[in-house]
Amino acid sequence: ACTVSESFEMIVGKYLTSMEEGIQWIGLMDGEMGMVFAREFKNVKFRWYDASGRLLEEGMISNGMGEVYIDAPSTRGWVSLELRNSEGLIARWNGIR
Repeated sequence: ACTVSESFEMIVGKYLTSMEEGIQWIGLMDGEMGMVFAREFKNVKFRWYDASGRLLEEGMISNGMGEVYIDAPSTRGWVSLELRNSEGLIARWNGIR
């Protein structure tokens, strides 16, 4: 019986990507992020961030080639994954977990 209303804008998305050519995102499955490296990426540093930009987790993939899976943080909501290799190439994945 409430007569008060408020309008708002809601944006819902599966994921957004900004990627270095050569990485295909498989996506989040069973607590892991899957990706396929079409060419070798050495010493890939990865960082997970929450929606506010706070660092959640970080780690290293010594040799990225072919299909690779890394653990995803247990944080719910919007998360971002940044990959940076030893040559300075960057790839990012953003999505809802």
